[in-house]
Amino acid sequence: GIALTTFAPDHPNLAASYDALGAVLESMGDFEQAKEHLAKALDIFEKSLGPDHPDVGACHLNLGFTIINAGKFEEAKEHVEESIRIGEVAHVPDNTNLSWSKSALELVLEHVAKKAHVIAANGDGDGDGGGDGDGDGDGSGDCDGDGDDDGDGDEDGDGDGDV
Repeated sequence: GIALTTFAPDHPNLAASYDALGAVLESMGDFEQAKEHLAKALDIFEKSLGPDHPDVGACHLNLGFTIINAGKFEEAKEHVEESIRIGEVAHVPDNTNLSWSKSALELVLEHVAKKAHVIAANGDGDGDGGGDGDGDGDGSGDCDGDGDDDGDGDEDGDGDGDV
């Protein structure tokens, strides 16, 4: 409300409002809404401050942590790495965001490595050893035998429910 009527659509204070709202939504466990607000903040920060500004790096870090908390480590990696890159070029004294970014990257890489290990051990990462995601080991990923691996009955993927 207030920030939208007070500031121009590309004002950094509006971005800061989106960033703060994203943090609140994340703390409430609403990761998708948090991600949307943080993405808006990032877009505004980049346009208004430039791609290498420390606030852009901080927003990448916030977005990365939100995505990590949602359990999407591979997706978070891009934002965490960009936060590190910005932290290294921004030359901010005592840059705690850079330290947090490096810690976040370690966490992301650890989880990605664990997932890769599970996939290598089991064939598909779902722990069933089947390699196809549906547990029957036939390679189809088709849980109900209708030739459609997502359960919508549309085997050819055109949305009309037929073959």
